Amino acid sequence: MAELDIERAASQSKYKQPPVSEKLEVLRQAKNYAKSTACTTTFERDSEDNRTDVTDVHLVESQSSFDSNNIFGTRYIVYWRGDNACAGGSGTYMGFITSFERDREEGEFVARERDIVDTIDSGNNNYDINSRFMEAVSYNDGILSVISSDYGNDGSNSPRYKYLYTVVYKDFGWQLVGREMIADLYEEYR
Repeated sequence: MAELDIERAASQSKYKQPPVSEKLEVLRQAKNYAKSTACTTTFERDSEDNRTDVTDVHLVESQSSFDSNNIFGTRYIVYWRGDNACAGGSGTYMGFITSFERDREEGEFVARERDIVDTIDSGNNNYDINSRFMEAVSYNDGILSVISSDYGNDGSNSPRYKYLYTVVYKDFGWQLVGREMIADLYEEYR
């Protein structure tokens, strides 16, 4: 029984810690994708935001074949920021969480979803994640944590509240399961 638990943990840790070379491959694809869809991205050396690097590449899932010799169905997400469609507007610079997948072990990673934030099922919640003010993303043990701000009810162009959003990947989709206010930005600037 204990050996089975060790094998299960070992196989799970294999997916939690993918090869750095694979994460670098996904990062290269993400950079190419970002440069083809946005300007002033966080992949650039002179980015004003934190530069996107391998720590922003997160393995979501990877499945073994029946004989456990081959890997297929590998999915990563990559957090980055940029000026959407090079529009140059005050509201077009935003964060993206792009998914990259490959169907077989030796295949190329391909962008599948431009921004998973657009596909998150918020259920009965009356709120969504505001991509414009996204500032941090982490993924650990099936839980995606996103820090982003959102407007208050005052009609200004500036965000009022900063939130920690909790999102899970289940049933082949992303679901928003929680939001916690972590700061009132107006109070901080008074």
